[in-house]
Amino acid sequence: MLKMVIFTFILAITLSILFIPETDVDYSDPADKIPQVSTVQIERAEQLRLDSERLFDRVQEQHDRQAVYNLSRTYTFSDFNLLTPSGLSAESLDELTKNTELSGLGKAYMEAERETGINALFLLALSIHESEWGRSRFARERNNIFGFQAFTHNPANAAYFDSKEESIMKVARHLKDNYLTPDGEHFDGYTVRDVNRAYAADPGWSNSITRIMGRLSDRLEEEFSM
Repeated sequence: MLKMVIFTFILAITLSILFIPETDVDYSDPADKIPQVSTVQIERAEQLRLDSERLFDRVQEQHDRQAVYNLSRTYTFSDFNLLTPSGLSAESLDELTKNTELSGLGKAYMEAERETGINALFLLALSIHESEWGRSRFARERNNIFGFQAFTHNPANAAYFDSKEESIMKVARHLKDNYLTPDGEHFDGYTVRDVNRAYAADPGWSNSITRIMGRLSDRLEEEFSM
């Protein structure tokens, strides 16, 4: 939403620069009555675009700083409501996964959060835990970065996906519909511990996820404190 507002502002100002004729244009020739776009006007528009992009980057960075601060105030993720918006950007998530097999998926995690309401940091932590940072066999061979449908009694049943992005959205929708909606089949509350009861056979699964969330939050805090 913020990006759209700034883009609209840039477009409006740019058009106004391009189509307002300069005062020293000679209109003695009827053909000159059609406003001409001068080199100076084009340069002004380009400079405005660059200045606006820098402004957007500063606003986005400040937004991410505030989001990280809010996350850092969550001293434990054990009782964290998973439908709490992360407030992060795709770029921040990409920074966390840089040089890993999960790199470049920040946009997909954020799109999943926007559609389902499930916190993107949790989705990232879940995929890190289930796929060993995207290095698992299912992640490599099936784009399945959550071990989705790899049941304890039949792990070979793990689902195939055309892309890791598809895997993220599928699992987010599955969690929302079945675990994080009051009339969902496995709904037992909104925290990681609540989801753990029916989602994973390992009772320590929720602790593993919350530890990863904590480490990711710490890394973001370090990044924005530099």
